[in-house]
Amino acid sequence: MRRAPLRLSRSRCVYCHRVYWFGAPAACGQCGYPFDRPEDAEVDERGGRTREGRLRIILLVGAVLVTGGGLAFRRLPEADAGRVAREAARGQCRDAMEAVLARRFALAAEEAERALVRLPRFPEARTVLALAWLGRGRYVDSAREAAWAEGDFAAGGADPLTIKAAVSVELIASRVRCVARAVGGAQSTLGPALFDAVVAFSRAPSCEAAEAELARTSGPVRSIMAAAVEACPQHFTCGEAQKPPAKP
Repeated sequence: MRRAPLRLSRSRCVYCHRVYWFGAPAACGQCGYPFDRPEDAEVDERGGRTREGRLRIILLVGAVLVTGGGLAFRRLPEADAGRVAREAARGQCRDAMEAVLARRFALAAEEAERALVRLPRFPEARTVLALAWLGRGRYVDSAREAAWAEGDFAAGGADPLTIKAAVSVELIASRVRCVARAVGGAQSTLGPALFDAVVAFSRAPSCEAAEAELARTSGPVRSIMAAAVEACPQHFTCGEAQKPPAKP
């Protein structure tokens, strides 16, 4: 008598698709899905996804993408955004400072204005912009920016940044304002020479050197500087760093 051939019975988990060849257990050993569940709206009789199951997966994937995109493009907290703006503005102000000291006035003005777009109350950047306008012979603009810088300094808007001078940046702003207002009807071609005079006076290492810088000027520049000193004597006094140390 011939024996009937051995037939293997195969069962497959409808969720993780693990195959069981010798009968189905009560629940899948891999994902835990019960084999004896009578009906599932998301799985058909062949183990595939029904329309409801596919829709659920689409909605789940969409929710994950939306959440991930929102986290990736979320706005920075206000404090972090302010810190980023300040750091960027300070970097642009440093670039403007280097450009103006190299007498590249157009580039200095451009960088200073970019810094002020990020941080409007930035008196150091306004001082650099005032110096740049002075060097380009735009005296009215220079006086205006210098006056705004003085107001920002007075309001406590200063940022720890220097222009490598022996005096404060606030005092440089005051000097630029006085010089720009003392110009009168002078030609714009005097701008670079006036800029050199203000910077040299402010960077002099001692009171004697500062006085020598003023005495070194000549012609219309000397007349303008003399008028500025006469109109604003308090702003052209010797800086603290320029004064000799007190004798013991």
